[in-house]
Amino acid sequence: RTEGVVSWVKALTRSNDIFFYKVGELIGPDVLASWAKVFGFGQATGIDLPGEVEGLIPTPAWKEKFKGEKWFLGNTYHMAIGQGDVLTTPLQVNQMTNILATNKKCQLHVANNQMIKPARNAFSIADAGGCPNVEISPDILDIIKRGMVGACKEGGTAYPFFNWTGTEVACKTGTAEYITKFGKYATHAWFTVFAPVDDPQISVTVLIEGGCEGSKIAAPVARKILATYFGVEDNYNYDLA
Repeated sequence: RTEGVVSWVKALTRSNDIFFYKVGELIGPDVLASWAKVFGFGQATGIDLPGEVEGLIPTPAWKEKFKGEKWFLGNTYHMAIGQGDVLTTPLQVNQMTNILATNKKCQLHVANNQMIKPARNAFSIADAGGCPNVEISPDILDIIKRGMVGACKEGGTAYPFFNWTGTEVACKTGTAEYITKFGKYATHAWFTVFAPVDDPQISVTVLIEGGCEGSKIAAPVARKILATYFGVEDNYNYDLA
């Protein structure tokens, strides 16, 4: 269906590609790239795990140097929604989620080998590397949070959370296109979320490679993790995923 008038909040809630195409066109690829780097994209997080890759945030200069091609408006459109030559890791998306939740960029560490750990015993990032502030306007962060809260409610894209009865969550679905070894288009399923919105304790980022839609495949995984973490009764029908 048509979306009608789309605000920043609605664009995030509804994952409206066209809105972000036009925003990308207005500000240009170099500004997009500079802010992507503020959030840690295109560079290793420095987590204490071997083999971490940097990913890639393309720019016109990069494309001309490494591909021998000029940058076109379509490249900006792709970049603005995280497609095209953009390469990210789940850790980078999780780091971005943490920044949006707290306005701080913490050094990531492996806390322990348990999947779920109660908040009261969680590893203290502040005690191991610190969490410097990221210079983002509180008003801008508020807009983003409202859009992410809307994504997990009726009218948003993350329908596995529509009947969520636990603490309020803020989330974003994602579906990343790629080409298989057989030359066919397929999609990775992405989902990232933090909670509670007013006092963040946990963030979860899920990537299902070749998993199709983030809302259908990745969101239920995150929901089950949050339900276990917060100890809430979970009545979601996971057979639908």
